[in-house]
Amino acid sequence: MLPIAKTCFGLLFFLGFLGLCQAQTWLHSYRRYLNYTCPPGEVFSRLESEHHDSKDVQDRKWHAECATPDAGAATNCAWSGLGYVNDYDGIMLYQCPDNSVLSGMASVYSKYYLDRRYKFYCCGVSDTVAHSCYYTGYQNDFNNMMDFKVPTGWIIKGVFSHHSNHVHE
Repeated sequence: MLPIAKTCFGLLFFLGFLGLCQAQTWLHSYRRYLNYTCPPGEVFSRLESEHHDSKDVQDRKWHAECATPDAGAATNCAWSGLGYVNDYDGIMLYQCPDNSVLSGMASVYSKYYLDRRYKFYCCGVSDTVAHSCYYTGYQNDFNNMMDFKVPTGWIIKGVFSHHSNHVHE
């Protein structure tokens, strides 16, 4: 017969602190197609990504949060064109045209290049003129997490990235 074990963790649990976490949902799995647009009227308010670096997987997956811009709803949206804005193993430098801002992205992964190509979904914001634009500087390093929260009153208008064959990102 096994001994009966008694536990009294219930009282301690209720007297202690609770650890709260937000649930994280990724927009796609590693090496899978990504196609995401914010809900109608919204633009990116947070972009987060995680890179996986192993023998079998050299890829980055994405999480996004969206919100209605301070100036009003995003409208007149369009994709960045028929093709992708970057080539494999190359530099990606893209800005939404005119006064439009980022509201979505699509990406395809290549097992051969161990890299992604991207296209972006841009939307105009009523009665808004993009001004005082600047690039933030790098938001992460190769093979590391990225978590960028758009400061209040700002929008994401463009992106820059480059691929390294040395670290396969």
